[in-house]
Amino acid sequence: MKPDVVVILAWNYAQPILKRHEAFTKEGGKFIVPLPEVKVICE
Repeated sequence: MKPDVVVILAWNYAQPILKRHEAFTKEGGKFIVPLPEVKVICE
């Protein structure tokens, strides 16, 4: 089972993490980056 939402607490590494897991967002997954501003990233 895959998660629906993933919280990235290491906000300063969010871009490399998002790039590495593009397939997750293309399949409908969402990332939440709480710092420095709350962002919800879904494709």
